Amino acid sequence: MALKQLIPNGLTLLNASLGGLAIILLLRFQDVETACLCILGAAIADFFDGFAARMLNVAGPLGKQLDSLADAISFGVFPALLGVFTLENLGVDSWVMYTPLIILPASVYRLANFNIDTRQTHGFIGMPTPAVTLLWVGIAMTIYSLDFQFNWLPIGIVVAAIASAYLLNANIPMLSMKIVGGKISRSQAILIAISLATFAIVYLLARNPWAPVPFILLLYPIISVITRTKHA
Repeated sequence: MALKQLIPNGLTLLNASLGGLAIILLLRFQDVETACLCILGAAIADFFDGFAARMLNVAGPLGKQLDSLADAISFGVFPALLGVFTLENLGVDSWVMYTPLIILPASVYRLANFNIDTRQTHGFIGMPTPAVTLLWVGIAMTIYSLDFQFNWLPIGIVVAAIASAYLLNANIPMLSMKIVGGKISRSQAILIAISLATFAIVYLLARNPWAPVPFILLLYPIISVITRTKHA
């Protein structure tokens, strides 16, 4: 393996390692916050492994397969378990508690399909697994840090799990934050601007850094459809 290939592949393996650590922290120590921080690190590594591969011109089939395998751990297994853990801590003790597990097969199917789908070179069809995972991180950490105990909350989480499984493989065009040619596209700039504005507004209202995350991720498919249609 060429030295240049070690950089992106190393970042991909870091993604997998942080995902595995997050799962251990969640299941063994019930440390939601540290687990979610590990997943944020995995998402950063996932973004930069592809960026590094393109910059160093070493993108290849091995890196593509490694990326999907790592993503299956960090953005497939983890969000499914996080959803179950969240419902359990809200007092749900029936089979409904396991509804978020549908995120796992939906994520694995999406990752396999992504590897052979030539339409997703510069954008996405369906919501990418890191985005769905960050949605669940935002939901779980908002509940955890603000200590929400609303009666309707478990129903909302079950609905979110079903919606997540659907969005992962929906035939909906989604923006990618991949930087191609060293330039940010107009659609990407719009997405960034709206995300920053949403973060600022929700943060000022809730005084919590996690609360804006679910709103931003829920707006992501809407903004993607509008901007990709308008600027197509």
